[in-house]
Amino acid sequence: MLCYYSFLHTINTFNKDILIQMYINWLQRTKNQMPNLNYHGEDDFYYTVPHKELIIKDFKDKGLNISFKTNDNIKNNRFTVEILYLNHTLHLKFYKEITDQSIYIDKVSIPGIFRDLFHSSYILNDDVFKISDKPYYLDRLTDANTELPIIVLKGPNYRLDPKELAYQLTGNAHIVCLNDCKSAIMIKYPHQNIKVFKSSYKESHHRLLLRLCDTIRNYCINLNHSYSYQQLYEMELQEKQKDFKQSTIEIKEYYENEINEKQMMLQMFQEEYLEKCQLLEKTKKLNSELNHKSQLLNYEPLLINQEDNEEYYTYMMNLLQITLRNLDNNEIYRRKDIIESIIKANKQVNI
Repeated sequence: MLCYYSFLHTINTFNKDILIQMYINWLQRTKNQMPNLNYHGEDDFYYTVPHKELIIKDFKDKGLNISFKTNDNIKNNRFTVEILYLNHTLHLKFYKEITDQSIYIDKVSIPGIFRDLFHSSYILNDDVFKISDKPYYLDRLTDANTELPIIVLKGPNYRLDPKELAYQLTGNAHIVCLNDCKSAIMIKYPHQNIKVFKSSYKESHHRLLLRLCDTIRNYCINLNHSYSYQQLYEMELQEKQKDFKQSTIEIKEYYENEINEKQMMLQMFQEEYLEKCQLLEKTKKLNSELNHKSQLLNYEPLLINQEDNEEYYTYMMNLLQITLRNLDNNEIYRRKDIIESIIKANKQVNI
């Protein structure tokens, strides 16, 4: 349960390295110090010992988060001290979980690291007021436009101890004491008029203090617009899951495009193959026709009008020339026989 929240604006020279060093120095001074803790500037750092864990994680544009958690401390309760640093603003959070075995404490203690930051020179004033655990004694209430509530105690007989109230509400409100003839407790919330905090004189100072502190703390807690470590971590996981899904979709689209291109190429090759097959069929058909014609030329009898001796003689001489040209050099001796056979045939024709 979030039981304390405050936010501080820092000067420009403040940075995450200063914050981490202050946090670790505070932690090692407490009863919850962690032995052998060595941090060397990692953006993501996790260290644990029995019942304790320290997490430092840089969520980039969502800020640097430092979170220290205990499981069953010396008072048998569990608490978390968390700081989110974003855009020169510190969001301070204190979570406490009470168990059946817890030693109950009826007031909220402010972690020491928060007070270290309040007292440091890195924090800007809240308008005219510096964040302080001490009350301001004024002659009159200034027209301050603060981000934190202002509790006005009118005296001279204050219903509550200003110092105790200022200590318990450090970082949650400014305590202003005014000398007035009539004692009263008033609250000025940011951008609102002053309101009287009603109480009965029969109400004990202790009870009145608790009720006023709870009222102011609840107001500040409701102002909490920053994310906790767990929320930031879940958001990061969701973004990674979203990126993974997007990456998966992109990979799927890439391979689908590749498959489509391959299918188009396959279809193109199939069409080309069919064209080649058709061309082959045409070629085979043409070759068949040519072969058939060649056979007709080679084997059909040549009809020549033998009465025309000159035509026959011309034909035979042309045939002789073709035959001689086609003879191999080794068959030159046959030329004489061929010539004699042609002459002989020619004589027979003339007879």
